[in-house]
Amino acid sequence: MANLLGLGAGRHQQFFFNGESSSRVVENMSSVAKSGVGKKVSFADKVKGDAQVEVNFNELPVPSMRGNIPSIKISQKAFERGISYCKFSLIGRLDFHNIKLEDVRRMAQSSWNPKGDWKIVPLGKGFFMIRLTCEEDFLQIWGGGPWKFGTQTLRLTKWDPEFDPDEQRSSQAMVWVKFPKLKQQFWDYEILMSMGKTLGAPIGIDKHTADREYGFFASILVEIDLAKPIPPQILVEVDGGKDFMQEVVVGKLPKFCEHCKSIGHFMSDCKVLKNIRDKEIIQAETNKEANNRRKGKKNRNKNKETEEGETTSNGKDVIEEENEGNEKSGEEAKSNEEEVIEED
Repeated sequence: MANLLGLGAGRHQQFFFNGESSSRVVENMSSVAKSGVGKKVSFADKVKGDAQVEVNFNELPVPSMRGNIPSIKISQKAFERGISYCKFSLIGRLDFHNIKLEDVRRMAQSSWNPKGDWKIVPLGKGFFMIRLTCEEDFLQIWGGGPWKFGTQTLRLTKWDPEFDPDEQRSSQAMVWVKFPKLKQQFWDYEILMSMGKTLGAPIGIDKHTADREYGFFASILVEIDLAKPIPPQILVEVDGGKDFMQEVVVGKLPKFCEHCKSIGHFMSDCKVLKNIRDKEIIQAETNKEANNRRKGKKNRNKNKETEEGETTSNGKDVIEEENEGNEKSGEEAKSNEEEVIEED
């Protein structure tokens, strides 16, 4: 399942969500009360963690066997409790070769100053879950930014139950799009969102556009599929008015690989493509060695045939010489016999 991956809204400012996008972002979400603030934590509480649920061992589900594999069935109530724990969560990604997790937590606290309880949970491969307990914090972090951590820009995706760091592939990015020189009569919210829909899924507009503080361009945040070409202009058809072509200026895009259609790296740094090239090189060298072996074997067979031919030829010469010698001896013997007869 593809996840929405982006750099945040692009500015530290008030953000105006699209109604549909807002409901999609916070679908089935309800506020979670802060708990345990300033409370002394016992060892038992630490063992329990955040889920303060009493469990009766005798009421736990009974394991069974599926073939030769042990199986356990999780109750619907427990599953929903796990989903509820993560419902305000985000997934972030950074290169931890260049920054420590402790520094990320410190910078996050300084930048976000969350109102509710929160924590960062590392998931591997540079991914981590930002677990929040407050819808307001969720919207602030998801709709704000870009968030800088040292020299890196935090890339965010909404938490998904099927998220797996090993299978993370995404071509969807949240990108700020500008419509330069757009006439003021078209700065209506519905019109801007409709124009944004030609590029992807419109999320909202920024405060400057909503307040019309600057008339040079209108800005809208759009979910764009980077695997598809982004048009440099769109045609705006006006019912009862004059149609016009509108220029599209795309903001800063995240790293995107054209080979594996995934955000996070350029094609020049693609490990998948590098592995393919390495395999092709190895295969080419293997084929070359095989060809050389075949050529060597062919040459050896040719040399062997040549040697056998020379041996046969030499044998024939020897036989011919012996035959000539025998014929000569016979002629000499006959000549001697004739001489003896004449003397008689």
